[in-house]
Amino acid sequence: MTKILIIDDEDLICQGITSMIQRLDSIAVDEIYTAGNGKEGLSQYHLHQPDIVITDIRMPVMDGLEMMKQIRQIDQEVSIVVLSGYAEFDYVKQAFLLGAVDYLLKPVTIEELERVINRIFLEQKQTAASDEDQLREKERYRRAVLDNFLHKVFSWQQLTVSSILDQVEGIELLFPYTNFCLLQLRATGKLSSLTLDSLTRTFTVCLDTRFKEYPVRTHRFLPKNDEVIFLVNFSPKIEFDNFIKCFQQVTVKARESADQRFFAAVSNCQAGIESLGRLYKQVDTAMAYKILYPEQTLITYASLDARKDQPLLDPNQILSLKAALRAAHITQFNTLIDEIFMDSRFAGLTIASVHDLYLSVLLAISEVFHERNGIVCNSLEKDFFSFATLSELRIFIKNEAGALFSGRYKENQVGLIHLMMNYIKDHYSEDIDMSTVAEAFSMSYSYFSKYFKEEAGMNFSDYLNQVRMEAAKNLLDDPSCKIYQAAHQVGIDNSKYFARLFHQYFGISPKAYQQKTNRR
Repeated sequence: MTKILIIDDEDLICQGITSMIQRLDSIAVDEIYTAGNGKEGLSQYHLHQPDIVITDIRMPVMDGLEMMKQIRQIDQEVSIVVLSGYAEFDYVKQAFLLGAVDYLLKPVTIEELERVINRIFLEQKQTAASDEDQLREKERYRRAVLDNFLHKVFSWQQLTVSSILDQVEGIELLFPYTNFCLLQLRATGKLSSLTLDSLTRTFTVCLDTRFKEYPVRTHRFLPKNDEVIFLVNFSPKIEFDNFIKCFQQVTVKARESADQRFFAAVSNCQAGIESLGRLYKQVDTAMAYKILYPEQTLITYASLDARKDQPLLDPNQILSLKAALRAAHITQFNTLIDEIFMDSRFAGLTIASVHDLYLSVLLAISEVFHERNGIVCNSLEKDFFSFATLSELRIFIKNEAGALFSGRYKENQVGLIHLMMNYIKDHYSEDIDMSTVAEAFSMSYSYFSKYFKEEAGMNFSDYLNQVRMEAAKNLLDDPSCKIYQAAHQVGIDNSKYFARLFHQYFGISPKAYQQKTNRR
């Protein structure tokens, strides 16, 4: 039963608030009581034990503040709301010190009354949550702390068992068993919350079905928006091979039910929570091999033990690649890429060998591009581990080389000189020179000088001075602008040099120009 007590020395206010509460559909109140002063209000409080007290402050016999003091001596839980006029805010501050939870400004509106009462009801409901709800909340908090801890572990931070127990209180309750392993699922795009929930349900049902005798504990962790890691804690009495079968089943269902492509990897099984850092390194390494085995249901770290490192690109292949690019023979270059990244070449090799090969090819392309254009190529920066297949990698390299060396790159440079000119217009007031702008566009000093003059029709310093003088002329149109101020604002600290340059461009000194302008 919900009860509200309203106290005000003006009977019309008590009646008005009562009427508004009764008209509110969103608020279910069983009883409403009223009183005309603090003394009557205190008596009504003792008699009815209301859930909410709404009281004026300035009243005869006993004011609202004194009544609040006496209520608070026996009840710290009841929610008290004070009524206030514009000139009574000092009283409101005292009321808050006595434990008021909110205030209503007179004249009270039905919207504000509804907002305040609904907020109080919500807080009371939360306060009155059952012990079970509180335990669930504590469990959610513990898991949030665990997520933070796992983020540290998966960021390669070395943590001891004692530091783990210190950081995550009750972690032994979350993971009571000895053995741990990690299953990683990665999608080709962002995982939606619906997909994540579906994966989690599938995973949980599979484990519950297979391991009824020895329950398994799990925790879902989301290190990135395209992957999920399931931390699995289980009894040594369960054979790890049984987990592999379960994980394969989960992966197959994920691939069948989702509209995204999934890859899966699993670590070895190790004892002790301090092994999580090693297990993450294992599962992340196994996932890197997805580019070599895109159709494999599950890549296990255990299957990678026998692999070896081996250089895959000999000097003659590098020379052939560069020669094809210098001659802009894109078809020949593409054929070489197909040979270099042929799937069959990588059997038994580590992913590091393939990664090194990829970087070597990109370096060869960048070197030839720099030879021809004098600038650094920034487009060849796609992360090797983002490729889903070797075919995808080959296509990327061919497309980039085609764009850079088949003539399309030159077409893309049409707007480059305009970007450079706009950069100068945006930064002329700063201490810039040709080396500053060349660096901003990743060009060598000599190449930038040659390129700018060819494309702009004047050398860099002439263009910079032209921009500065036009800006200075506009500044000096203002009679209050001093000549030294105009010089400083266009990036020239030497006033004499500024005056000489201004005269060179406009055939008149800055002072004479300003006098002439002001006479108009």
